[in-house]
Order: sequence, then C-alpha cells, then structure tokens
Amino acid sequence: MKYAKLINNTLIYATNPINIDGRDVITTDPTPYGYKPVVIPEAPSKDGFYAVFDGWQETSSEIRQKWRLEPTPSPEPTDMDRLEAQVLYTAMMTDTILEE
Repeated sequence: MKYAKLINNTLIYATNPINIDGRDVITTDPTPYGYKPVVIPEAPSKDGFYAVFDGWQETSSEIRQKWRLEPTPSPEPTDMDRLEAQVLYTAMMTDTILEE
C-alpha cells in the first residue's frame, strides 16, 4: 500500500524515513503524519468508450483515483478511404459512375 498527501490535486508520496520538522521518522504507518492510503481502482470499461484519468478524490480515510469515460474517436481515414471518397465525389460532380 502506498501513502500520500494530496496538495493542489498532486500526490506527494510518503518517503521512508519521513522528515518531520528536520527529524527523520522511520515508520510503517505514516497516517499519523497526515498521509493517507492511495487507492487506484480498476479503470471502468464500456463499449465505445475509453477511461481517462480525472484527478483525485480525498476522503477522511483515503485518496482515490477518479476516472471518466470518453467516447472512442473514429479511426482516421486511410489513404484508400480518401481516394475512394475523391473518386465518388468526382463521379457525382461529373454525373459519371465508374463500374467495378
């Protein structure tokens, strides 16, 4: 388990030893020094969407990673897709349809 503090939506992980007022404190439980467990849940999944990091949520007992779902973008057209579109556009504009 990793422990951290959340400062300006940035995680500051606990080091070992922890430096408190110029003194090194060696501990296996940094919670008395303001650190909380960091929980990183599995990314959500949904067809047609992908998970994106959306910051951190701090509660009284933990710091939890947040996710949001974004729509999966359409793939970029290939060169062949572009060529076929241009041929179709030219055929429509000149009223000529090429037979395959």
